[in-house]
Amino acid sequence: RMAGVRHILTSRRDIGYYHTPRSLKLMRVLNRLTTRVTANCQAAADAAVSLEGLDPAKIDILYNGVDQHRFDPSRQHDYIVPERFRDLPDRSRVVGMLANYRPVKDYPLFLESAAAVAASVPDAAFLLIGAGPQKAELEILAERLGIASRVYFTNGEGPVPYWLQRIGIGCLTSSSEGFSNSILEYMAAGLPV
Repeated sequence: RMAGVRHILTSRRDIGYYHTPRSLKLMRVLNRLTTRVTANCQAAADAAVSLEGLDPAKIDILYNGVDQHRFDPSRQHDYIVPERFRDLPDRSRVVGMLANYRPVKDYPLFLESAAAVAASVPDAAFLLIGAGPQKAELEILAERLGIASRVYFTNGEGPVPYWLQRIGIGCLTSSSEGFSNSILEYMAAGLPV
């Protein structure tokens, strides 16, 4: 506003899991200066209204989208697979999760569930499609659960559409989401979620 900007646009893409009392106070002040807000789903809009005191009349909902052609399961993807993935089983035995390795994505819940599945399905494998700061912690957990040899981390390598062709089921264990891109991409790839 001080620079003479007439319209200030902001966005909300989650349901505010990261807010602290201090950040909420700041958001309430800054929201008075905002002209319009886009939210990627009704839940994100509702959270902005209830948590931040945002005027609902300022909010426009613009849902996430996905390029369906990019995720078409009939498309072939050129990707030289690193050696560590050579023993990944047939996709019918691979359960995957597409998310960054961050606490809000709750990969520990995914790995604990994977351990339960592994006990009943001896040839099941688990593909963690993502990257992030929690990787070392997740590797330790997989080791503690006795499934480390069946858990594969992509570390952000390779195209997501390729990895989605390597799994049979897509999971999401997040403790907070707005409108999940992962679920849209799983669906575009024809996966059960």
